[in-house]
Amino acid sequence: MKQTPIHIHQCALIISLRCTLKCKLCLVFAPYYENPKDYELVEVNKSIDTFFSLIDSCGTFNIQGGEPLMHKHLPEIIDRVIVYKEKIGKIFITTNGTLLPSVQLLELLRRNCDCLQINISNYGASLSKRVPELVEMLQNAEVPYRIINYSDGDIHFGGWLDFTDHTYKHQTEEALINNAKDCGYRKGGNLAIRLGELYFCYRVARRVELGIVPKDEHSCIDMYSAKSNNEKRQNIRDILNAPYTPACAYCIGKRSDAKHYPPAIQVTKEEINIGVEKL
Repeated sequence: MKQTPIHIHQCALIISLRCTLKCKLCLVFAPYYENPKDYELVEVNKSIDTFFSLIDSCGTFNIQGGEPLMHKHLPEIIDRVIVYKEKIGKIFITTNGTLLPSVQLLELLRRNCDCLQINISNYGASLSKRVPELVEMLQNAEVPYRIINYSDGDIHFGGWLDFTDHTYKHQTEEALINNAKDCGYRKGGNLAIRLGELYFCYRVARRVELGIVPKDEHSCIDMYSAKSNNEKRQNIRDILNAPYTPACAYCIGKRSDAKHYPPAIQVTKEEINIGVEKL
């Protein structure tokens, strides 16, 4: 029996948890790792190859961290993703405006400007100090870019959400379903890749990592498992079509009616310690 194609609305490839900033409400919880690190190139490339062997198309594929420009093998990672550009609508690299690309990276971006875009999260001159230089470099190289404003004026999405509270929130299945169906991460199919594992979003990945929910087929797809590709493809369909994952019970969801906070507030060491103690 022929299986239906698998289209992913967007997917985030996490290549590093190192970052030049320590944002309190970081979506990948980067400041809360004791020893954040770059993921090894061999493992990242294996994850890329395996992911694209399991899906048919992906609307946007976002290479991110942490801060991806900190990864010394970013050009090689981009080269590997470009191999699959026929399956991808657009490849994004998301940076925070604190670093500049190397000559090698800039040339790679220029050569592949038909399928690549740099997304610059601008947190204002005090944090994203190199945005003007970065924009000039990209313009001169004719590399497509987008500035996402998180500082003054019209702040993107009205600010950030707080996903750092991992307590149980939804007491009934009806409440859980209603919260999940309005979550922006669940609409259309949004996935996150980390070292051979596929999650609905990084919030799920973090709660699995903390032992809040089990690492099973309802929360995580092991892309390296001994299952056949057809079985793993069906696992992807199941997780995309499920009304929620177990980790959703501990989440406020990406909802427009949730409380929004000022972006990129920098966390102190004391606050990090308090956050870890709460887990």
